[in-house]
Order: sequence, then structure tokens, then C-alpha cells
Amino acid sequence: MPSNNGFRTEENGPFVVNHVGTQVTILSPNCRYTGTYHQDGQVGRIDGSYTCSGGAAAGAITFFDLRAETSGIVGRYFGNGSNCTFDGNIGLGRRN
Repeated sequence: MPSNNGFRTEENGPFVVNHVGTQVTILSPNCRYTGTYHQDGQVGRIDGSYTCSGGAAAGAITFFDLRAETSGIVGRYFGNGSNCTFDGNIGLGRRN
């Protein structure tokens, strides 16, 4: 929808990251992301899909430039689904 061009959003709340072998699942309050992890030199990439509640439906997503830091995970993403494309940054703080 052209009216959504430039729309920005944030999703707050607990995220759970499960990484076993090359398979990754990220659960957020409203979405589930699943994919395959790839090491790209010093950074990582996850190629996968997402499903969300609240009208965001489902589609493909890639997380890239992922870095695991002492305090959490940072990176970027792009995706498409429901006749739209989107991109942004991700930052997850680590809870011990």
C-alpha cells in the first residue's frame, strides 16, 4: 500500500533466539522467524521466513550483518510478503 511507504515500527518485548546447528528460530511477541544460519566472514546471515499476527501475514526475510556481542545481537534485515518489501535494523539485548 503506498500509504505505508516510510512507515516505521518497533516491536518491544522479550525475544527468544534458538540456534541449533544451522537452524535458527526467533520468537518475538508478534512474529516467528525461522531460517538457516550462514557464516559470512566475521558476520552472520539467516535466510528464512516469517509469520506474524496483527495483519502482517507471512513472507520471506533475510537477517544479515549479524554480530553477536557481549551485550546482545545486532544486525540488519530485509524481507517481502503481502505485496510489500521492508528493511531495517535489529538490536536484541542479552538477558542473563
